[in-house]
Amino acid sequence: MSHQTIRKILLLLILLISLSAPVQAALAGQDNALEIYNQAQQAHEKGDLTKAIMLYKEVIKLLPENFEPKYQCAAACLSLDSAESNREALALMKQVVESKPDFARGHFALGVAALRVGEPAETSLRKALELDPSISAARLPLAEIVIAKKSYKEAEQLLAPLFSQDLLDREGLLLLALAQHKQGKLKESIESYNRVLAKGRDAEALFQRGQIYLSQKNYSAAVADLRLAYEASGEVETGLLLAEAHTQNGEKEKASELAKVLLEKSSDQQLRAKIADLLADVNREDATKAAEELEKLLASDPKNISYLVRLGEIYNSSSPEKAVEYWQKAMSISPKLDYRIGLASALLKSQRFDDAISEFGLVLAQDSESYEAHAGLALAYFKKEFFPPSAQHFIWMVNKKPEIVINFYFLAICFDRMDDYAQALKAYEIFLKVADPRIHQLEIEKVNLRMPSLKRQLERTKKR
Repeated sequence: MSHQTIRKILLLLILLISLSAPVQAALAGQDNALEIYNQAQQAHEKGDLTKAIMLYKEVIKLLPENFEPKYQCAAACLSLDSAESNREALALMKQVVESKPDFARGHFALGVAALRVGEPAETSLRKALELDPSISAARLPLAEIVIAKKSYKEAEQLLAPLFSQDLLDREGLLLLALAQHKQGKLKESIESYNRVLAKGRDAEALFQRGQIYLSQKNYSAAVADLRLAYEASGEVETGLLLAEAHTQNGEKEKASELAKVLLEKSSDQQLRAKIADLLADVNREDATKAAEELEKLLASDPKNISYLVRLGEIYNSSSPEKAVEYWQKAMSISPKLDYRIGLASALLKSQRFDDAISEFGLVLAQDSESYEAHAGLALAYFKKEFFPPSAQHFIWMVNKKPEIVINFYFLAICFDRMDDYAQALKAYEIFLKVADPRIHQLEIEKVNLRMPSLKRQLERTKKR
């Protein structure tokens, strides 16, 4: 909880003290104690906290069994807000609730003191609300505690009464919005952030609302919020999310320009790696810059598996031989199945077909349902003109994912080259039936050119 919020709570606490039940009855017959107590209160009200605390302590010595002077002294200690005074407040409040266990404000003040010194406060704050639900100031710190425990529904329930009465300040509204967001209540969360922003531009509210818009695929709204958040905060994390929003909004040039600025701005290795990732996804030219950045990071951390894998992914399309090297290094550190698939794919693109077949075979040995492995083997065998095993894998693929229509085209070619004209004709016909001319115009033209001669060959075969 912020220091400012704690101070607001203590202001309310002091107000409660001044309005609390009079303590004169407890001091009856103790004229000296009553006089000192009154002096302490006067000093407290004037803000002379050091003097007030000194006088309260004198009263406590005279009346050690009375909880009121201890409570007042603890409140003054909390208002003084030093490490020492906060510890004193905690010790005093523990004595207060021990002698007066039904004193709701005492439990609340104990919770505040516990928060100050880093001790558990949840039990005290809950007890305060249990004894007196009207102590609304206990709701905000308790909500923050339960949010940290991911109890988002309870946090919302704690803050809802304050929201309905328009009693939540900026921090309370941000907590409520977060609790709603985490429960998937995006409409309500946006409304809470709107309340914050109605009070003026707020980088945190803009950032969080921008994240929601991004998740809703409302990219233009996300860009608008995140741009303002980045202008206000200048934080690299915010800039990175803005660059992602630009990318999703089709503004790749803006994303690229911002990402390059962020690279110059950030010294954090993890953030630089994320920025490099984004650059790699924007276009090929930026992918080269991203790879260079990742290679710099890798030089200082040569066994960083995420850098090796990302470099393998980037170089798979632009420089597959380099990709092979990075995938091999990744495999030597962690022989995961996904990394082996990456290595096999790089070998295939490097036209090292025998090595690719070997690696894809190892993948299938671990996962017989790996589509990537069947596809890689089908293409590797096809490139080597080993059409029977290629056809076997294409058959598996068209059965598994018939919506990928190009596989029928290659399967047909396999059958055609194996002189199995009947099967080739069936596969070509399926392809022509389902292929989209906007995507597969070249292949459709080739099939239409091949079909007449294929049918003649099939007829000659039948006559034999």
